[in-house]
Amino acid sequence: MNKLYLFGAITSGLLVAHPIYSQTTTSESSPALTSVANYRQKYAEGIDINSRLYNGPEYIFYDKYYRNNTGHQFFSKAEEQLGKIEYDGQQFTNIPILYDIHLGQVVLTHPSSTLKFRLVNEKVKSFSLLGHTFVRLTTPTVEKPLITTGFYDLLFNQGLQVYAKWDKEMKTKAEQGVVHAIFTEHVNYFAYKDTAYYRISSINDLANLFPDKKSDIQKFARSNKLKFNKANRAATLVQLAQYAVSTTR
Repeated sequence: MNKLYLFGAITSGLLVAHPIYSQTTTSESSPALTSVANYRQKYAEGIDINSRLYNGPEYIFYDKYYRNNTGHQFFSKAEEQLGKIEYDGQQFTNIPILYDIHLGQVVLTHPSSTLKFRLVNEKVKSFSLLGHTFVRLTTPTVEKPLITTGFYDLLFNQGLQVYAKWDKEMKTKAEQGVVHAIFTEHVNYFAYKDTAYYRISSINDLANLFPDKKSDIQKFARSNKLKFNKANRAATLVQLAQYAVSTTR
């Protein structure tokens, strides 16, 4: 049975609601971890029992049931990163965040303890960390929908939306009486255009969304030596989307 914890809001001004959007990024060096710890220490001093943010079921570190694991369940890093959340109608900035992409859960720490809890997904409109902005999309009411409800990394949003869906598959393996967890990361790409979603698995998939400009988009990709390999897919899709939209205005 999940335990429900109600935690406090911050009234000192360190954790506040904002009506505007801004991207929060952090360095990957050790000063970033120090910054996270400093923010937690500061806003713990201004806690209020009526927080909308610090309210959710306890998060269980299920990976701890295994030994000598390969990888972890979190997006990019297994350490908290400062980010921004739009939750239950309010914006909160400079929040230490973990994003479990295996379960699709946003995880926070109670500012005055080490207790971890997960936000209620239905109340999370968006959040950002490490230069990525994640938005919650819901399964379309169409036959055989391409996407399912969850958090999608918004890569491009200028008339055409391009998304990445991050996931980590977890498998277990028993060796000599010890069970190991193995996490393998996967990412799929989607575009939203003219009220429909499309899976994007190649440069041509995106070019096909613009029939009148398809040959121009393909030529642009060739002349700029754009590749759709694992390391460059997101950057390639953003460049193609920018070009496609600019030529159809």
